[in-house]
Amino acid sequence: MNDWIPAAILWGLTLVRLPTVRIREALPAFLGALFASVAFTLYVPSVYLAVDRVIGGGNAVAVVLSEFVVAALWQIQRSLQIATSPSTAACGKAWRGWWAICSVAMLLTFPWWSAPQSTRWVVSVYGAQPALLVFQTIAVAFIMTVSISALRICLPRLKRMRGLFRSGFRMVLAGFALALALGGVRLLGNFLQPGSEPKAAIEWFYETAQQVIVILVSLGLSLPRLAAVAQRLALTLKAAKMLRRIQPIWWNLASSEMDLVIDSKLYSRIEFLTVKSVARLQRRISEIRDSEIRAQTRGYVMDTQSAEIVREVETLLYDYADGARNSQKAAMR
Repeated sequence: MNDWIPAAILWGLTLVRLPTVRIREALPAFLGALFASVAFTLYVPSVYLAVDRVIGGGNAVAVVLSEFVVAALWQIQRSLQIATSPSTAACGKAWRGWWAICSVAMLLTFPWWSAPQSTRWVVSVYGAQPALLVFQTIAVAFIMTVSISALRICLPRLKRMRGLFRSGFRMVLAGFALALALGGVRLLGNFLQPGSEPKAAIEWFYETAQQVIVILVSLGLSLPRLAAVAQRLALTLKAAKMLRRIQPIWWNLASSEMDLVIDSKLYSRIEFLTVKSVARLQRRISEIRDSEIRAQTRGYVMDTQSAEIVREVETLLYDYADGARNSQKAAMR
């Protein structure tokens, strides 16, 4: 798999979650995506080598990369806890302590590394060294405990899930089940003979599987939000189209009641490129209804076709409001 693909996917998922950054319950999911994005960007060989030169060489970037990975897993575990059991403050503190212990212990192994040549495959090349074995054991211990915790959180609740949440949790389960197996495989590979076929097979599996894992887990956690964002985008584009349809109705009514008009700017052909089409449509409908009420005192009656279009727009706006509520709920996952 191209190393830029998982990095690009993760940055895309991070950007999708950016509007939720001020929501306290949604922050762990955003941070998990952000930390994973940074880690997998550093994992790209050209980026890895460039950053390692900047920070002094000796594969110091491998420590930075790994710290971002365990931080991402910690935040993902937090997001799962919040999504399924919001009142788990004590358990959250215990996980924060476990993450801190593992992070510091991993960092303290670096002075004893002997890995002079910068290479993204530092574990494959130098992984049999005692210091690197300790480093990997700590990292694998954290990965495995997070994976077990995630499986314990998700499995009992899977039957109660419906729709996209069920599909998303299945992807998360598959990702963490694979991560659990991958941790043991990673350590086993270090004790195999360099250049042997079994070691080469394990290295290939590890390289591929870790990218599949991060994509599965990240997509699984983001699936409901991605669907809500797609729904809102579709409604926004439809709102831009409806602005053109109601323009003659609005002009027929509001042109004689300009004191009721909030926004007299005419519809633009590039309205669909903005994020304001729904807000403008809401104003247009309000102005149409307000003008209609005043015009009715003079005997005005809206024709059947215009009334049907206005009702269609009002239904669209109701669907948009409902989609916005669903998007808010999805942001909490």
